[in-house]
Amino acid sequence: MADIHCLPNELLDLILSFIGATPPPTSDERTLRNIPSHAITSSKTTDLKNVSRVCRRFQEFSREYLFSFCRYELRDQDRFLDFIKRHGLAEHVKSVTVSVRTIFPGSEKKLWWNTLFEHLNPEVVTVVAPPFMIADMAQCGLEDTHTWAFDMPLQTMQFRQQLSLESAFERPEGDDTFLSSKPWTELLFNEGSSLRAYSNYEYYLLRVPSIMNHWGSVDPLQAVELPYPVSAISRLTSFHYAAVFPFYNHTNLVLKVIRNMTNLRHLSFQLAPPPGNDIFENEQKTTTMDPNDPWMELHTSYSLIPHSVRYLGVQGRLVEFRTLDYNLSPLRNNMFRTLRAVLKANWQDDGQGLWVKRVQPVAVASSSDDSG
Repeated sequence: MADIHCLPNELLDLILSFIGATPPPTSDERTLRNIPSHAITSSKTTDLKNVSRVCRRFQEFSREYLFSFCRYELRDQDRFLDFIKRHGLAEHVKSVTVSVRTIFPGSEKKLWWNTLFEHLNPEVVTVVAPPFMIADMAQCGLEDTHTWAFDMPLQTMQFRQQLSLESAFERPEGDDTFLSSKPWTELLFNEGSSLRAYSNYEYYLLRVPSIMNHWGSVDPLQAVELPYPVSAISRLTSFHYAAVFPFYNHTNLVLKVIRNMTNLRHLSFQLAPPPGNDIFENEQKTTTMDPNDPWMELHTSYSLIPHSVRYLGVQGRLVEFRTLDYNLSPLRNNMFRTLRAVLKANWQDDGQGLWVKRVQPVAVASSSDDSG
């Protein structure tokens, strides 16, 4: 039986490519929509790492696959980029996850993403960071929000670009936001949980520490100037929003932003904890919240969402809407009735939370032949 060490380089490289083909945890929608955590990249699959430890030859061949999907802490960015440059790995990096652990605003390097993109051009960038760092990426502040009332230590944003479009992309002059740094076409934003705030008197007056609070502060149909880069927002073709029981008035702010995503084709919402998550039960044990309030806010949010879906289907290019809250059986019947009352004319559902815009028949003009 032949020793694997005797295999030619081309065959060994092919074998390692199959081992390295396992998708990273950050490509799993369920992982991204769970409560934001620095453990987002944790995986039980370590086959490629184990192979790289066999010998120096295996390590060299496996390195490009190991670093196709990278994760680093922002405070170590310089060391990470130096390692990538030293080993010539830049062209192999497809995805980067940046973990920000700082709790002090202003303690990290400003515009750090410019340095990242000077060295790498990944298709996907995922950022797990405190809300004030997410706001810094959007070049806005959270001064008018009530951070103290919410238990939102982290939020997650994932950006995806089509590399084939970058040659025609020009960054707007004077716009240093992360959103305008690349021709992103897909954005996922996991805002975190609002449950802690429900234990406060008149909780609905509290403002969520989120860029959506700032971005949705004006109506895009009425304002002359908008608080976000319009060209970047309008370039998005997919937007995915996840939160845990946001107030309905906050959901309305999110919808104001979404209505200006004129090229959006895919939209999804998740407003309740995923199945198996016990955050609601734990919050009941430790706070004085009325358990009916979060569910009331969720139902009201879903009375607003289908109107924006219908609007984007008519005034925009939206063709697919999905709600992942269909997984929760107590919500399903009431949610279906609410959505169907607004969408039934032009949208078809699959009974699992997916709504697809119906293709309208094209009228064919007829003419009479008067030639005799």
